[in-house]
Amino acid sequence: MFNFFGEMKIGKNVNIGSSVKINIAKGGVLFIGDNVHIGDFCQIEVEKLVSIEDDVTLSDNVFVADVTHAIPVVDGTGVRQKTLKQSVCIGAGAWIGRNTTVNPGISVGARNVIASNSVITKTMLVEDFLIGGQPASIIKSLGQKEI
Repeated sequence: MFNFFGEMKIGKNVNIGSSVKINIAKGGVLFIGDNVHIGDFCQIEVEKLVSIEDDVTLSDNVFVADVTHAIPVVDGTGVRQKTLKQSVCIGAGAWIGRNTTVNPGISVGARNVIASNSVITKTMLVEDFLIGGQPASIIKSLGQKEI
């Protein structure tokens, strides 16, 4: 299901799986680079900017959003919901494992591998690392080994 009230820029050789939901609000921009795979049942919510760079893989059931609700403020008129909008960037060559959540304001560094079932709550600008957990943290380096 696609709801585009904003803008989407899509590169070459992009594969979008089945039952993917993409919602782009008015004023929002979704950028998808070249050679990107978006797995089945993924959901992408855009109100500001979500950037998925070249050669990224989103495994099945990944949730990416640049918007969330703030803690409700209660006043004399009742409860009001305030939304927080913060851009998301997934760096080139990153691989996001199944059932992972990428929260607003997050940047994932190039060539990082995010373990399945992770919740990314802080920016991971390091490159070539295995990251995972709830909340996600660095597990180990994936640096090149000599042969």
